[in-house]
Amino acid sequence: MTSKNIGNILCLSPRTIEHALERLYNKAGVNHIEDFISFCEKHDFHRYLPHKFLQINAVCMLFMLLKALTQAVYDDFQFY
Repeated sequence: MTSKNIGNILCLSPRTIEHALERLYNKAGVNHIEDFISFCEKHDFHRYLPHKFLQINAVCMLFMLLKALTQAVYDDFQFY
């Protein structure tokens, strides 16, 4: 997922996301996402999801479901 995609979901700029990732990498002492993933797995952080993130995902999933249902209804009732 790109910084732009993450920013759109969280209503933040891509640069804000990049700065946050840079701070996380510095705190973990890593330089790349693969190293950060290893760090999180080693310290058992890879299964933690903040409550706020779960709420955002629920809203996004609801939006995607509504979009899919709207498209399905539109497809079924197209006038030719």
